[in-house]
Amino acid sequence: MALRLRRHDVIELEIVDLANTGKSVGRHDGMVVMADRGVPGDEIECEITEVKHNFAFGRLTRLLKPSLLRIAPRCRHFDICGGCSWQYLPYSEQLKYKARFVSDGLERIGKLEVLEIDAPLGSAEEFYYRNKMEYSFCDEIETATAGMHVRGRYDAVFELEECYLQSAASVTALAKVRSLARELGIPFYNFKSCEGELRFLVVREGKLTGDFMLNLVTFNREFAGCEKLLASIIEQVEGLTSLFHTINGRKAHVAIGDEVILVHGKPHLAERIGHLAFQITPFSFFQTNSRQTQVLYDVIRDHAHVQPEQHLLDLFCGCGTIGLYLAKDVASVLGIEINPEAIEMAKQNASLNRIANCEFMSGDVRRLLVELHENERQFDTIVTDPPRSGLEQTACRRICRLRAKRIVAVSCNPATLARDLAQLVEAGYRVERVSPVDMFPQTAHVETVASLVLDE
Repeated sequence: MALRLRRHDVIELEIVDLANTGKSVGRHDGMVVMADRGVPGDEIECEITEVKHNFAFGRLTRLLKPSLLRIAPRCRHFDICGGCSWQYLPYSEQLKYKARFVSDGLERIGKLEVLEIDAPLGSAEEFYYRNKMEYSFCDEIETATAGMHVRGRYDAVFELEECYLQSAASVTALAKVRSLARELGIPFYNFKSCEGELRFLVVREGKLTGDFMLNLVTFNREFAGCEKLLASIIEQVEGLTSLFHTINGRKAHVAIGDEVILVHGKPHLAERIGHLAFQITPFSFFQTNSRQTQVLYDVIRDHAHVQPEQHLLDLFCGCGTIGLYLAKDVASVLGIEINPEAIEMAKQNASLNRIANCEFMSGDVRRLLVELHENERQFDTIVTDPPRSGLEQTACRRICRLRAKRIVAVSCNPATLARDLAQLVEAGYRVERVSPVDMFPQTAHVETVASLVLDE
């Protein structure tokens, strides 16, 4: 009988697959082991870091024999950074695995028989595509630094010097702010003691407009060196179009705050999706891959079978980007989103683009779906783009009560998408088409668009 694996055991492992978490998969004496940084075909040595009931996690300690698929990562930080997980895998192979994650989810979780899944639409930019990045400041015992989190650690940050997911301007801005803060002796935040001032630097870029926004998140509103730091950022960061100062005096380590101050420049960042212009505030949700967003929205339009007489319901609409993008092709759009700030941005973006056939409502989607049903509102097509956790059973049931002829489900999580599609099918819909769209090269994440039609 094989001995059960224990934490800190060092084993040899052949990698046979990849998981949709980005981990690689192998088997040791019948037990599944999920290791980091492995490629199918690799033979590795790994240290067991955690043992569950029927599987374990491991950390690659030595590459014994590389797979024929393995390529050298570009980034010097790849071994420690929690940002990308797949730089060692050719992009064509990344797309194959992402498509399989979608099909496996439909089959294993949704128990759905989908005859055909479209070939995944890859991103034209494999690198430098991100328009937003959150950097963390961290005061550790030996050195205070600012950069990205160490893979698997919320309390450890490494000194980031290069990144292939975002522009060189973003990395340069981080380096400049980090250097200025050190010169002024401003303390970086300590995760354990909850002391220090500098917490985050959030960079947002208009990839299609050239706008460049920085948002410095600090523990207190005023502290020694604050005014000098902000003035120096304005003077020394090239291309800066907006600078915000956000105060977060809570223990929760998140890059948001109770007070947001415009220090310099425009109150928003401008970006484009196809024929539309959008204004983005510091905390507005916006797809992180600007150029690929138009590809995604064109797929959504295709799935929606848009017609001039069509009435469309856009659930979890955020700042209204999908509904506004489809508005010129339909009779009307109603967008619903729980975040009132996002709804205000949606209304402003509708006005900015002179779109008059869109209505936006702030509130809980599940509650408002009840009101729409009671008021006998009719929609030809419903588009849903929920958070990663998906629609959940109540929302699915209430969506189906509206009896729209077509539902277009957009999701960044193949597992919750499959669960939601199964519930919609049980309520009388049929999956017509599934299209993976890659918004996140060098990671295991994949966006998916699925359309369903009402079986009558």
